[in-house]
Amino acid sequence: MSNHVISAERHNQSVNSMALVRQRLTAKAVEIVQMMVINLMCLAAPAVDLHLLRNLAMEEADELREQYPEATNLLEKTEWYDLMFMCDERIAALKEASGMQGTKAVGEMVVYERMRNLYKRACYGEMDASKYMGKGKSRMYNFIRK
Repeated sequence: MSNHVISAERHNQSVNSMALVRQRLTAKAVEIVQMMVINLMCLAAPAVDLHLLRNLAMEEADELREQYPEATNLLEKTEWYDLMFMCDERIAALKEASGMQGTKAVGEMVVYERMRNLYKRACYGEMDASKYMGKGKSRMYNFIRK
């Protein structure tokens, strides 16, 4: 090895080691960005599910308004998520209230029963949001969900 090569190696050592450090930091940064994207995708999937659940609950409420006009007041004054998530408690309260007879009680009971069935379908994974999406989004959604 000539003196020139040895001298060049000694003088370039700091440049070579800095390039190695930069490469390691870049690899760490890429890994962090990958984790951030994965976390964002994992958080977006339940948001899509909840959005679908809301839309289905609103469609169900519209159908119930047509079928049971006596339950219209309940459907208008109660938020969709109260109908969905508090249905078991409301059904139990309606069953305990022996004084509530007639079409209004029947209408309210049907509303809560159908909302509970919708909620159970969502909990058991029977609703597929991917069929409401485009091709690319549905692939990503199915990759995360399944």
